[in-house]
Amino acid sequence: MALPNNFTVLDSGGGGSTIRELALAANVAYLTPYYLVLRKENVSASKDVIAVSDTIFKRGADARALLGLPANGKATITPAGIPAGTRVFVQSSSHNRKIPANSQVLLQIAADGAAVNADSPPAPAPAPAPAAAPSPAPSPALAPPDTNPRPSKQAKTGDNVNDGNDQDTIVDDDGTNLG
Repeated sequence: MALPNNFTVLDSGGGGSTIRELALAANVAYLTPYYLVLRKENVSASKDVIAVSDTIFKRGADARALLGLPANGKATITPAGIPAGTRVFVQSSSHNRKIPANSQVLLQIAADGAAVNADSPPAPAPAPAPAAAPSPAPSPALAPPDTNPRPSKQAKTGDNVNDGNDQDTIVDDDGTNLG
C-alpha cells in the first residue's frame, strides 16, 4: 500500500472496538482517524476522503475526483463506485466510532511520532514552583491563653455632652449600670 510516513493502517480484528481502543492497543498516538468504506456512506463537505492502492495515495479533492465525487459539498460513496484494488477511507469525527469486524482504520500521525489524540489537549507547561507559603495563624483552640485580662465591654449612654453636667451612664454588655 502506498502510504506516506505520517499514516498507518490498523486492522480491526474481530470488530466491536472503537478507533481509540484500536489505537491504544497498538500504542499509536494519532492526529486524525479515518475508517474504511464498507457500505454506502454519506460524506459531508467538511470530511476528508483518502483513496489508497498499491501505487496511489490521493487525498481531499484528488480522492474525490478519482471516485467521481464533487470536489466540495456533500457526497455519497458506495463500494460499487470504488475502483478495483483501491481502499477508500473517510475522516471520522468520532474517536468512539465502532469499527466492524475485518475492517481497517487509517490513522494520521505526526511525522515526529509526537502526536496526541485529537480530542486530548496538549500537556500544559509545568507550573512555576510555588513561593514559600506563610505559616497559617494558629487556630483559636490552639492559641495560648490571654494573660492580659481586659475589662468587659462597656457602653456609654446619656447626653454625651461635655458641659460639666455629667448625666452619662456607663453600662456593661449585659446592661448592668456601672455608675
